[in-house]
Amino acid sequence: MEERTPSGTSCKKSARLLLCSKLLIIFFVLFLFNIYISPHRLLQSYHNVITDYRSSALENNHSIGRVFIAINLYQSQSLLQDGRWTCTLMEVIDQLGPNNVYLSIFENNSTDATPHLLRQLEKQLKCEHRIVTTAINLDEDQYASLYINDRKGKYLSRMAYLAMVRNRALEPIMSNGRFSKVLFLNDVVFSSQDVIQLLQTNSGNYAAACALDFINPVKFYDTFATRDSLGYSMGLPLYPYFSPGRSQSQVLRNSLIHVKSCWSGMAAFDSKPFENGLKFRSLDNVSDYDASECCLIHADINQPNRTFINPRIHVAYSKFVYIWHKRLVYFESIWKPAQQVITYLANLPRYNKYRTSKNGGFCWISGKKRLNYRSR
Repeated sequence: MEERTPSGTSCKKSARLLLCSKLLIIFFVLFLFNIYISPHRLLQSYHNVITDYRSSALENNHSIGRVFIAINLYQSQSLLQDGRWTCTLMEVIDQLGPNNVYLSIFENNSTDATPHLLRQLEKQLKCEHRIVTTAINLDEDQYASLYINDRKGKYLSRMAYLAMVRNRALEPIMSNGRFSKVLFLNDVVFSSQDVIQLLQTNSGNYAAACALDFINPVKFYDTFATRDSLGYSMGLPLYPYFSPGRSQSQVLRNSLIHVKSCWSGMAAFDSKPFENGLKFRSLDNVSDYDASECCLIHADINQPNRTFINPRIHVAYSKFVYIWHKRLVYFESIWKPAQQVITYLANLPRYNKYRTSKNGGFCWISGKKRLNYRSR
C-alpha cells in the first residue's frame, strides 16, 4: 500500500500555526516584561504623587488663589441624581475655601430632571455662584450666526453652539472680582484630589493644564481637541497616546506633557485672558473644515510652552470606567508595543496641510461637525 504524505496545504497550515505560536510567545514575553517594568515605575511614581499631595497640597490650597469654576450641563440627571458628583464638587469648594470659589453652571434645553437637581444643589452651596437653567429657542434671529449654509443645506454648527454655551458659563467672570485660575468641568467622574492637583500643576505656572479623560478603562477620549507639542493630532488613543515625539516621550517618563491644546473633560487656565475678554469661538467661515472650540481657545491664548497635560490626573465618563481605569493604570505600558505599531501602520497622525497656518490651523479637521448636544 502506498504511504500517504502530508499535502502542501497541510504544510502551509502547520507553518502558519508555528508562526502564530511564535507570535503569541513573543507577545506573552512582552506582556510579562511590561507587567514587570510598569508597576515598579508607576507604583513608585504614584507613591510619590500621593505622598507629595498628602504632605503639602491640603495645606497649600489657599495659595492657588481664587478659582472660577465653569460648568456646562445637558441631560445630566444620571450624573447628578446619585449625589456623588455633587458631593465631590462640594468637597472641591470646601478644600479651596468657599471664599476662594465662584461657581458658574449653565444648563439649557434638558428634558430630564437636570434643572430640578441643579436647584437642589444651589441650596447647598456656600460659595458665590450663578446657576442658569434655561430653554434656548435656536430658531430665534439672535442665534442666526450659529447656522452654516453650504452645499449640504442649512444646519446648526455644533462648534458654534458649544462655543456659545461655554461663553454663557463664563459671563460672571467679568463682574465678580479677580481670579487666579479658571477651571472648566465637564460631565466627568473625578475626585477632589484630581482637581487640587490639576490646579497646582507645575506649581501653578501654566497657561493651561488638562487631565486625561477615558471613555473606557484603557481608551483616551478627547482626540478631537488634543494636539501634541508640534500641533499634530493623536496616535492610536491607547497608552502612550501620541505618535513618536516630545509629547510621547514625556508620557513614557510620566512627566508633564507639553501640548499645543487639550481639554479632556477637566481643564484649568490662567484667568487673565478670560478676564481680558477672551471668548470661545468656532470656524464659521472655513468651508469644509471644522475645529473644536476647546482647541481654538489654546490657539488664541498662544502659549504652547506653558500648556500641559498632567499625566497623573485621570477622569472618566462613568463610575465603572473610573474605577477600572484606576485599577488597570499600573499596567498601562503593556499597550505600548501595539499602540506604536498600529499608529505607524495606520499612518497616524493624519496629515493636516493647515497645521502651521494662523487662526488655529493645527485644530482644523476635514469636514463640518453637525450638532451633538452631548457636553464634551
